[in-house]
Amino acid sequence: MAAFERHLDDLGGRIASCAARPESRERIPKVIAALAADLPTKNAWTIAEHAGEGDPHGVQHLLSRANFDEDAARGELAGFVADYLADPDAVLIGDETGDMKKGTHTVGVQRQYTGTAGRTENAQVAVYLAYATRRGHALVDREVYLPTSWTEDRGRCEQAGVPDDVDFATKPALLADMVERALAGGLPAGWVAGDEVYGGDPKLARRLEALSEQRIAAGQQGLGYVLAISATRKVPITATTSRPASRVAADLPSRSWQQRSAGPGAHGQREYEWAQVDLHPRIIEKANSAPRAGGKGGKPTHSRSWAVMLARTAAAARRSGHRWWLLVRRNIKTGQMAYYLAFAARAVSLAALVAVAGRRWAIEESFQASKGLTGLDEHQVRRWTSWRRWTLLVMAAHAVLAIATLTARARDREAATREGLIPLTCAEVRRLVIAAARRAGDAAFTAAWSWWRRRHQHRARTSHYAARGQVPPSK
Repeated sequence: MAAFERHLDDLGGRIASCAARPESRERIPKVIAALAADLPTKNAWTIAEHAGEGDPHGVQHLLSRANFDEDAARGELAGFVADYLADPDAVLIGDETGDMKKGTHTVGVQRQYTGTAGRTENAQVAVYLAYATRRGHALVDREVYLPTSWTEDRGRCEQAGVPDDVDFATKPALLADMVERALAGGLPAGWVAGDEVYGGDPKLARRLEALSEQRIAAGQQGLGYVLAISATRKVPITATTSRPASRVAADLPSRSWQQRSAGPGAHGQREYEWAQVDLHPRIIEKANSAPRAGGKGGKPTHSRSWAVMLARTAAAARRSGHRWWLLVRRNIKTGQMAYYLAFAARAVSLAALVAVAGRRWAIEESFQASKGLTGLDEHQVRRWTSWRRWTLLVMAAHAVLAIATLTARARDREAATREGLIPLTCAEVRRLVIAAARRAGDAAFTAAWSWWRRRHQHRARTSHYAARGQVPPSK
């Protein structure tokens, strides 16, 4: 498809400009195209063959030894995504994914929990950053997680090519670094979202709040967050009272709950009941800093210092306009609850917070597409540099597909509505690109099969939504 070729040339050229040698600059777009192709497996051999090269040495050189600034290339990728998806209310989403390994030499590998397997396995885990708006989403950054078994063994790090200045960092710290890089690079965003791994770390929340203050002081838009937390996480309800999130939710009256959709799903709108609870500003103070009972007459201890701190905190919150909330999601059928800590530099409605919480699932869709379509989990590289370059090029291939899909949808919307077709997807766009290359002289045949698939999928989705008394979204 023309849109795919155009965006491939655009992003491929941008990333190629970060390579020093002309042969590397020529090879990079070919590698990105190969990653978006339907190769049975994606490795240096198959990519080189798809690119028309006689051996895999050039691709291996690009991944490991070529003079190529992958950090600058990451900035080009973010700029490309921003050109098509930029939105001041965009959500930066952090999440990790793992690749199971058999050996011990791949950078970052050890026995650790990975959601990919749902259990502890010998795996490599990395934290990714996705950029999501109403129009679409794409991965824009990543960092491999190095456990202490690696960072405390500098010899092992040296063998894997890990730079000397790379020390241990928690997953929330890696996410904070990527958020700061994205914003410093000019990627517009108003929110950060993450699951319990990130919501459970108060240091991440404080870094994001400090970043919001810096942006406001510089005349820019503040930064909010919606981070999942555990049911046992204590949140400050008043100046002297903290309660577990589950207890706060249990005490809410029925009028506090509103039924809202967290976004469209495959089988219908993701409808839940939601509640928004104001939290006290002392949430920004150190953990466990609340006064304890035990003074005279049952009064709290260190009340004078507490009063001073409380006044300072409340005054600072008033000046900055910062607000904190507990956001609670309740399953309509089962009553199961999920909890979020939310923050913004202004008053925000429940609908806005629900939209941010629901958009967190975009990174799961990005993982699925990147693994299923562009080979994110198929790498056979072990070293630091090779892994960073492989993941960068995979993210670029996914971004080309995502933006090509967005462009094609705009032209296809009228026909899709008229013919009863689902909107184009990344998988369908890739299928069309591949089919067009194989059957260059029979475009009508390719289009007919695409319409048949999309019409069948539209009927299935319409039936799923109708069973819930809903109408599927048009985009």
